[in-house]
Amino acid sequence: MISRNGSWTKNIKEELSKLGLYYLWEYIEHCNHDVIYNIIQQRINDVYMQNIFSIVTQSSKVELYQYITDGCFMHSYLSKTIDFKYRKEITKIRISNHKLNIEVGRYKNVVRPLIVCTLCDQNDIEDEFHFILKCVFYSDLRKMYIKMYYYQKPSMFKLVNLLRIQNVKELCNLGKFLTKATLTRNSAMID
Repeated sequence: MISRNGSWTKNIKEELSKLGLYYLWEYIEHCNHDVIYNIIQQRINDVYMQNIFSIVTQSSKVELYQYITDGCFMHSYLSKTIDFKYRKEITKIRISNHKLNIEVGRYKNVVRPLIVCTLCDQNDIEDEFHFILKCVFYSDLRKMYIKMYYYQKPSMFKLVNLLRIQNVKELCNLGKFLTKATLTRNSAMID
């Protein structure tokens, strides 16, 4: 028989209550402990996932990421046989860890309409969409590495599909584009 006295039992009861599982306390002596453990573990995982997705959907930092992620687990592109430097560039774009004006402006508290691309005359915000599919500054690179379907009549839907591709050759080409476009951008920004 389990003793129900002491501060550790009070803590367990409080935690069960926070998880909405207080009713399990009444059955703890009469149920299979593995079943109770599994119920508690599943609830903890569910609460964690809800908190993560809440943070993601409320953050402007990961605006693109919320559309391209399949959940909180390793994404398959990370295990594909593509060069590490290409995988790194894809990851940086996916999680907004880059130096595009949208990110730099966010850190400097610049209002969004003023975060435009300085390498073309389209007067568009320099975000991942503009950088990968629209900016005329990268047209030649884009034609070499990205299928025309994506940049001909570009849309967010097409960008999300491009960033979620599974084909190794297309992933390598996306990585090559991102690597070369980033180098080209960095050189142009220095001049």
